[in-house]
Amino acid sequence: MAGRRRGLAGHQFQDRLVLQPLSAWSAGAAAPVEAPPVDPRIDSVDPDPVHVYTTTGVFTAKLTVTDSSGKTDSKSTVITVGNTAPTVKITVPVEGGTFAFGDSIPFSVTVTDPEDGVVDCARVHVTFVLGHDTHGHAEEDVAGCTGVLHTVADDASHGGNVFGVVSATYTDRGDGSVPALTTTEQVQIRQQKQEVEFVLEQSGTNTSSTVDVGGGLQRGSLGNGDWLLLNGPFNLIAVDSLTFRVSGGTAATGVAGAVELHLDAVDGPLHGTFNVAATASATTYASQTFPLTDPGGLHKLYLVFRSLTGGPTNNFFNLNWVEFGGQGISAP
Repeated sequence: MAGRRRGLAGHQFQDRLVLQPLSAWSAGAAAPVEAPPVDPRIDSVDPDPVHVYTTTGVFTAKLTVTDSSGKTDSKSTVITVGNTAPTVKITVPVEGGTFAFGDSIPFSVTVTDPEDGVVDCARVHVTFVLGHDTHGHAEEDVAGCTGVLHTVADDASHGGNVFGVVSATYTDRGDGSVPALTTTEQVQIRQQKQEVEFVLEQSGTNTSSTVDVGGGLQRGSLGNGDWLLLNGPFNLIAVDSLTFRVSGGTAATGVAGAVELHLDAVDGPLHGTFNVAATASATTYASQTFPLTDPGGLHKLYLVFRSLTGGPTNNFFNLNWVEFGGQGISAP
């Protein structure tokens, strides 16, 4: 092979934020060297060095690798000694819980910080963020470890993958010799009403204009084994029903098709099967509601479509939206 490439430095620092006098970093499996360092700027040539900081402050640890041709590469990291980043945990609401825009969302946050001791909850800030595809818009901000965030009903009109984010932030006090450190924790919460034209993953379906109330798009061309992954994941705590807004099917028999609800994979555990009845025509819409239990925990939710005797063999029905019923994580 012609030419030479420089060696690449790689490091694995054990602790970025440490308390004196814990060992602050380890360079990992660096290449061994044959001679001790002669440069006073070099602290160690050990292949797996450990350094103990004896004073508080902010330090930079740097690893340099030199290959046999003299080419070098370096990597560094900043280490804060004497202050530990706070730990922030959102205990309410749960990740993936369901709500409707316009609802009030109770929250509860716990914060621990070894240096601060008892945390002043007035320094904890909790913000509701309108999640929209890959970005967010901060809305109401509340100070405190517990409280309620108010959401905006009009936010439901945003198109695309729209969801809520509860974001909790705490900045500790530092101690003068080391900087304050900030930790932010977030949970995402999901709309109870899911406009299925905006699903990010599906197989076999298409979208078309709907004449249903509100207009927009619907899902159609539903055949046996076709599926949608609802934009989640979801925690179905305090959810007790699932509604499908549909049109079409075989009016003469009253049969449209079945929807299977699978957890975590298209062929994952079957959590429910819902037999959808036909409507009078493809432009006549009906909301059909079925009981639903909480499987517990956080799950991806797949809707898999199946044919039923007496119904169409393809293009079972049109699906405009689905909606989870119940309190969800919203305030009563």
